[in-house]
Amino acid sequence: DSPGRHGCGAVLGHPAPVRRARRGRAGEEHRSGDDSNVTGFYDDSVRTLYVRGDSWEPIVEVTLVHELTHANQDQAFDLSRIGGATSTVDETWPALQSVIEGEATLVERDYAATQSAEWQQAVFASDSAGTRSEVPYVDTAGAFPYEIGAEFVGEVRRLGGTAAVDRAFTSPPLWTRDLLDPQAWLAGSLPTVRTPARPASPSGSAGDVADVGVLGVEGLWLAVDAAHPRMGSFAELSGWAGDSYVATEDRAAKTWCFVDDVVFTSPASKKKALEFLASWTLRTGVQVTQTSATGARLRACHNG
Repeated sequence: DSPGRHGCGAVLGHPAPVRRARRGRAGEEHRSGDDSNVTGFYDDSVRTLYVRGDSWEPIVEVTLVHELTHANQDQAFDLSRIGGATSTVDETWPALQSVIEGEATLVERDYAATQSAEWQQAVFASDSAGTRSEVPYVDTAGAFPYEIGAEFVGEVRRLGGTAAVDRAFTSPPLWTRDLLDPQAWLAGSLPTVRTPARPASPSGSAGDVADVGVLGVEGLWLAVDAAHPRMGSFAELSGWAGDSYVATEDRAAKTWCFVDDVVFTSPASKKKALEFLASWTLRTGVQVTQTSATGARLRACHNG
Protein backbone atom coordinates (compact mmCIF):
# COMPACT_ATOMS: atom_id res chain seq x y z
CA ASP A 1 0.00 0.00 0.00
CA SER A 2 0.98 3.57 0.16
CA PRO A 3 1.75 6.01 2.86
CA GLY A 4 -0.78 8.00 4.53
CA ARG A 5 -0.96 11.76 4.36
CA HIS A 6 0.06 14.73 6.28
CA GLY A 7 -0.28 14.66 9.95
CA CYS A 8 -0.94 10.96 10.50
CA GLY A 9 1.35 10.79 13.46
CA ALA A 10 0.59 14.31 14.56
CA VAL A 11 -3.09 13.48 14.79
CA LEU A 12 -2.52 10.58 17.15
CA GLY A 13 0.43 11.97 18.98
CA HIS A 14 3.49 10.27 17.45
CA PRO A 15 6.50 12.60 17.32
CA ALA A 16 7.66 11.75 13.79
CA PRO A 17 4.78 11.46 11.30
CA VAL A 18 5.18 11.21 7.55
CA ARG A 19 2.73 12.29 4.89
CA ARG A 20 1.43 9.80 2.38
CA ALA A 21 -1.46 8.81 0.15
CA ARG A 22 -4.07 6.43 1.44
CA ARG A 23 -4.67 3.32 -0.68
CA GLY A 24 -8.03 1.61 -0.89
CA ARG A 25 -8.94 -2.02 -1.42
CA ALA A 26 -7.34 -4.04 -4.16
CA GLY A 27 -5.10 -1.25 -5.41
CA GLU A 28 -7.77 1.46 -5.64
CA GLU A 29 -6.16 4.79 -4.83
CA HIS A 30 -7.97 7.17 -2.49
CA ARG A 31 -7.02 10.61 -1.30
CA SER A 32 -7.85 11.80 2.17
CA GLY A 33 -7.36 15.49 2.74
CA ASP A 34 -5.36 17.64 0.35
CA ASP A 35 -3.37 16.02 -2.47
CA SER A 36 -0.67 18.62 -1.89
CA ASN A 37 0.14 16.83 1.37
CA VAL A 38 0.95 13.55 -0.34
CA THR A 39 4.66 12.76 -0.54
CA GLY A 40 4.42 9.31 -2.06
CA PHE A 41 2.46 6.12 -2.62
CA TYR A 42 2.88 2.58 -3.87
CA ASP A 43 0.47 1.34 -6.55
CA ASP A 44 0.27 -2.43 -6.26
CA SER A 45 -1.84 -2.71 -9.42
CA VAL A 46 1.21 -1.79 -11.53
CA ARG A 47 3.87 -2.46 -8.87
CA THR A 48 5.23 1.05 -9.06
CA LEU A 49 6.06 3.52 -6.30
CA TYR A 50 5.93 7.29 -6.56
CA VAL A 51 7.68 9.85 -4.38
CA ARG A 52 7.21 13.60 -4.69
CA GLY A 53 10.15 15.96 -4.23
CA ASP A 54 12.36 18.42 -6.09
CA SER A 55 15.49 17.41 -4.21
CA TRP A 56 16.81 14.65 -1.96
CA GLU A 57 15.49 15.75 1.43
CA PRO A 58 14.85 13.76 4.62
CA ILE A 59 11.08 13.71 3.98
CA VAL A 60 11.71 12.21 0.52
CA GLU A 61 14.17 9.69 1.93
CA VAL A 62 11.90 8.43 4.71
CA THR A 63 8.93 8.27 2.34
CA LEU A 64 11.00 6.14 -0.03
CA VAL A 65 11.80 3.77 2.86
CA HIS A 66 8.08 3.44 3.63
CA GLU A 67 7.16 2.83 -0.01
CA LEU A 68 9.96 0.34 -0.56
CA THR A 69 8.55 -1.59 2.40
CA HIS A 70 5.23 -1.77 0.57
CA ALA A 71 7.02 -2.98 -2.56
CA ASN A 72 8.69 -5.70 -0.49
CA GLN A 73 5.31 -6.65 1.03
CA ASP A 74 3.86 -6.89 -2.47
CA GLN A 75 6.64 -9.18 -3.64
CA ALA A 76 6.18 -11.45 -0.64
CA PHE A 77 2.39 -11.48 -0.24
CA ASP A 78 0.78 -9.94 -3.37
CA LEU A 79 -1.07 -6.94 -1.95
CA SER A 80 -3.66 -6.86 -4.73
CA ARG A 81 -4.59 -10.47 -4.03
CA ILE A 82 -4.91 -10.19 -0.28
CA GLY A 83 -6.59 -6.79 -0.55
CA GLY A 84 -9.05 -8.15 -3.09
CA ALA A 85 -10.07 -10.87 -0.65
CA THR A 86 -11.41 -8.29 1.81
CA SER A 87 -14.94 -6.95 2.01
CA THR A 88 -16.57 -3.55 2.37
CA VAL A 89 -19.32 -4.85 4.69
CA ASP A 90 -17.07 -6.10 7.48
CA GLU A 91 -13.69 -5.08 8.91
CA THR A 92 -11.40 -7.30 6.87
CA TRP A 93 -10.09 -4.32 4.90
CA PRO A 94 -9.30 -1.87 7.76
CA ALA A 95 -7.75 -4.73 9.75
CA LEU A 96 -5.53 -5.75 6.83
CA GLN A 97 -4.69 -2.14 6.01
CA SER A 98 -3.51 -1.69 9.60
CA VAL A 99 -1.08 -4.59 9.13
CA ILE A 100 0.18 -3.23 5.79
CA GLU A 101 0.62 0.34 6.96
CA GLY A 102 1.67 -0.66 10.46
CA GLU A 103 4.69 -2.63 9.27
CA ALA A 104 5.75 0.10 6.82
CA THR A 105 5.45 2.68 9.59
CA LEU A 106 7.59 0.55 11.90
CA VAL A 107 10.30 0.14 9.25
CA GLU A 108 10.20 3.86 8.57
CA ARG A 109 10.61 4.61 12.29
CA ASP A 110 13.41 2.07 12.65
CA TYR A 111 15.21 3.80 9.78
CA ALA A 112 14.59 7.27 11.20
CA ALA A 113 16.02 6.17 14.54
CA THR A 114 19.40 5.59 12.86
CA GLN A 115 19.54 9.16 11.56
CA SER A 116 20.72 12.35 13.24
CA ALA A 117 18.49 14.50 15.41
CA GLU A 118 18.74 17.22 12.75
CA TRP A 119 17.54 14.79 10.06
CA GLN A 120 14.62 13.66 12.22
CA GLN A 121 13.64 17.25 12.96
CA ALA A 122 13.63 18.02 9.24
CA VAL A 123 11.14 15.18 8.68
CA PHE A 124 8.96 16.42 11.50
CA ALA A 125 9.02 19.99 10.18
CA SER A 126 8.12 18.87 6.65
CA ASP A 127 5.24 16.80 7.90
CA SER A 128 3.94 19.51 10.21
CA ALA A 129 3.81 21.95 7.31
CA GLY A 130 0.91 20.06 5.74
CA THR A 131 -2.66 21.30 6.00
CA ARG A 132 -5.35 19.32 7.75
CA SER A 133 -8.79 18.75 6.33
CA GLU A 134 -11.79 20.62 7.69
CA VAL A 135 -13.27 17.35 9.01
CA PRO A 136 -11.40 15.83 12.00
CA TYR A 137 -12.88 12.41 11.25
CA VAL A 138 -11.03 12.35 7.92
CA ASP A 139 -7.66 13.08 9.52
CA THR A 140 -8.05 10.65 12.40
CA ALA A 141 -9.48 7.84 10.25
CA GLY A 142 -6.60 8.36 7.83
CA ALA A 143 -4.09 8.10 10.67
CA PHE A 144 -5.66 5.00 12.20
CA PRO A 145 -3.96 2.22 10.16
CA TYR A 146 -0.55 3.81 10.61
CA GLU A 147 -0.64 4.47 14.33
CA ILE A 148 -2.80 1.62 15.63
CA GLY A 149 -1.31 -0.67 12.99
CA ALA A 150 2.23 0.16 14.09
CA GLU A 151 1.34 -0.62 17.71
CA PHE A 152 -0.14 -3.98 16.66
CA VAL A 153 2.63 -5.05 14.29
CA GLY A 154 5.31 -3.88 16.72
CA GLU A 155 3.93 -6.08 19.47
CA VAL A 156 3.45 -9.02 17.09
CA ARG A 157 7.09 -8.65 16.04
CA ARG A 158 8.22 -8.47 19.66
CA LEU A 159 6.27 -11.59 20.60
CA GLY A 160 6.95 -13.77 17.59
CA GLY A 161 9.57 -12.16 15.38
CA THR A 162 9.33 -11.84 11.61
CA ALA A 163 7.51 -15.18 11.30
CA ALA A 164 4.63 -13.79 13.35
CA VAL A 165 4.55 -10.63 11.22
CA ASP A 166 4.42 -12.83 8.11
CA ARG A 167 1.44 -14.60 9.63
CA ALA A 168 -0.32 -11.24 9.98
CA PHE A 169 -0.17 -11.03 6.17
CA THR A 170 -1.00 -14.64 5.31
CA SER A 171 -3.78 -14.96 7.91
CA PRO A 172 -4.55 -11.33 8.78
CA PRO A 173 -6.75 -10.16 11.63
CA LEU A 174 -10.42 -9.89 10.66
CA TRP A 175 -11.58 -7.12 13.00
CA THR A 176 -10.12 -3.89 14.36
CA ARG A 177 -10.91 -5.41 17.77
CA ASP A 178 -8.08 -7.88 17.07
CA LEU A 179 -5.58 -5.01 16.96
CA LEU A 180 -6.18 -4.32 20.65
CA ASP A 181 -4.60 -7.56 21.87
CA PRO A 182 -1.80 -8.89 19.64
CA GLN A 183 -0.91 -11.61 22.13
CA ALA A 184 -4.44 -13.01 22.23
CA TRP A 185 -4.68 -12.70 18.45
CA LEU A 186 -1.50 -14.72 18.01
CA ALA A 187 -2.76 -17.33 20.48
CA GLY A 188 -6.17 -17.53 18.80
CA SER A 189 -7.85 -16.87 22.14
CA LEU A 190 -9.92 -13.79 21.31
CA PRO A 191 -13.70 -14.13 21.85
CA THR A 192 -15.70 -15.09 18.78
CA VAL A 193 -17.29 -12.15 16.98
CA ARG A 194 -21.07 -12.55 16.74
CA THR A 195 -22.34 -10.14 14.10
CA PRO A 196 -26.02 -9.43 14.85
CA ALA A 197 -28.66 -9.76 12.14
CA ARG A 198 -28.93 -6.60 10.06
CA PRO A 199 -31.48 -4.22 11.61
CA ALA A 200 -34.53 -3.05 9.69
CA SER A 201 -34.31 0.33 7.97
CA PRO A 202 -34.50 3.02 10.66
CA SER A 203 -36.59 5.22 8.34
CA GLY A 204 -39.11 2.45 7.79
CA SER A 205 -38.41 2.41 4.06
CA ALA A 206 -36.10 -0.13 2.45
CA GLY A 207 -35.73 2.25 -0.49
CA ASP A 208 -33.94 4.80 1.72
CA VAL A 209 -31.07 2.48 2.68
CA ALA A 210 -27.79 4.18 1.80
CA ASP A 211 -25.25 2.01 3.62
CA VAL A 212 -24.92 -1.18 5.65
CA GLY A 213 -22.01 -2.74 7.44
CA VAL A 214 -20.06 -2.99 10.68
CA LEU A 215 -18.83 -0.02 12.72
CA GLY A 216 -16.46 -2.18 14.76
CA VAL A 217 -14.16 -0.87 17.45
CA GLU A 218 -12.61 1.59 15.00
CA GLY A 219 -15.92 3.14 13.95
CA LEU A 220 -17.24 3.47 17.48
CA TRP A 221 -13.93 4.88 18.74
CA LEU A 222 -13.87 7.44 15.92
CA ALA A 223 -17.40 8.54 16.78
CA VAL A 224 -16.12 9.59 20.21
CA ASP A 225 -12.50 10.58 19.64
CA ALA A 226 -12.19 11.79 16.03
CA ALA A 227 -11.81 15.45 17.00
CA HIS A 228 -9.45 14.83 19.93
CA PRO A 229 -8.05 11.31 19.46
CA ARG A 230 -6.58 9.43 22.39
CA MET A 231 -4.93 6.16 21.53
CA GLY A 232 -5.37 4.82 25.06
CA SER A 233 -9.15 5.18 24.90
CA PHE A 234 -9.27 2.60 22.10
CA ALA A 235 -9.15 -0.07 24.82
CA GLU A 236 -12.42 1.17 26.32
CA LEU A 237 -14.15 -0.84 23.59
CA SER A 238 -12.16 -4.05 24.08
CA GLY A 239 -15.34 -5.92 25.02
CA TRP A 240 -16.88 -5.39 21.57
CA ALA A 241 -18.11 -8.71 20.17
CA GLY A 242 -19.94 -7.63 17.02
CA ASP A 243 -22.29 -5.07 15.53
CA SER A 244 -24.39 -4.43 12.44
CA TYR A 245 -25.69 -1.09 11.20
CA VAL A 246 -28.04 0.33 8.58
CA ALA A 247 -27.93 3.99 7.49
CA THR A 248 -30.63 5.70 5.42
CA GLU A 249 -31.11 8.91 3.46
CA ASP A 250 -34.48 10.09 2.15
CA ARG A 251 -35.03 11.00 -1.49
CA ALA A 252 -34.86 14.71 -0.75
CA ALA A 253 -31.53 14.23 1.04
CA LYS A 254 -32.94 16.05 4.07
CA THR A 255 -33.23 13.27 6.64
CA TRP A 256 -30.48 10.84 7.62
CA CYS A 257 -31.01 7.97 10.05
CA PHE A 258 -28.95 5.09 11.35
CA VAL A 259 -29.40 2.15 13.65
CA ASP A 260 -26.61 -0.06 14.96
CA ASP A 261 -27.11 -3.23 16.98
CA VAL A 262 -24.00 -3.98 19.01
CA VAL A 263 -23.08 -6.81 21.38
CA PHE A 264 -20.33 -7.14 23.98
CA THR A 265 -18.61 -10.02 25.69
CA SER A 266 -20.19 -9.37 29.10
CA PRO A 267 -22.50 -6.99 30.96
CA ALA A 268 -19.44 -5.35 32.52
CA SER A 269 -17.72 -4.74 29.17
CA LYS A 270 -20.99 -3.39 27.78
CA LYS A 271 -21.32 -0.96 30.68
CA LYS A 272 -17.73 0.20 30.21
CA ALA A 273 -18.21 0.72 26.47
CA LEU A 274 -21.51 2.59 26.79
CA GLU A 275 -20.00 4.90 29.40
CA PHE A 276 -17.21 5.67 26.94
CA LEU A 277 -19.68 6.19 24.09
CA ALA A 278 -21.87 8.49 26.21
CA SER A 279 -19.85 11.60 25.30
CA TRP A 280 -20.92 10.96 21.69
CA THR A 281 -24.44 9.60 22.19
CA LEU A 282 -25.50 12.38 24.59
CA ARG A 283 -23.95 15.15 22.50
CA THR A 284 -25.51 14.03 19.22
CA GLY A 285 -28.84 12.70 20.44
CA VAL A 286 -28.15 9.03 19.74
CA GLN A 287 -30.77 6.95 21.51
CA VAL A 288 -29.39 3.96 23.40
CA THR A 289 -31.75 1.05 23.99
CA GLN A 290 -30.81 -2.02 26.01
CA THR A 291 -31.59 -5.12 23.94
CA SER A 292 -30.09 -7.78 26.22
CA ALA A 293 -27.65 -8.14 29.10
CA THR A 294 -24.79 -7.81 26.63
CA GLY A 295 -26.47 -5.97 23.75
CA ALA A 296 -27.64 -2.46 22.90
CA ARG A 297 -29.19 -0.56 19.99
CA LEU A 298 -27.87 2.85 18.92
CA ARG A 299 -30.31 4.89 16.85
CA ALA A 300 -30.57 8.47 15.62
CA CYS A 301 -32.14 10.61 12.90
CA HIS A 302 -31.03 14.07 11.80
CA ASN A 303 -32.86 16.53 9.59
CA GLY A 304 -30.86 18.78 7.27
